[in-house]
Amino acid sequence: MKIYALVILLVFGLAACSHQPVSHRYVIDTAKVQKVERSARLSSHTVDIIWVNPPTKRTQPSKN
Repeated sequence: MKIYALVILLVFGLAACSHQPVSHRYVIDTAKVQKVERSARLSSHTVDIIWVNPPTKRTQPSKN
């Protein structure tokens, strides 16, 4: 019975170590950042922008 428990534990442990291939990555959406900052500069109100979580977009990873 202990050997079965050990085998099951090893199978689940090794399955947890596997990973999925990376098909995309996230980068900062500089166009949106520039658009928002330009809008804040041109606004008639005083606006300070502090990016805590800047907008991101999904892109294809570069081939090495």
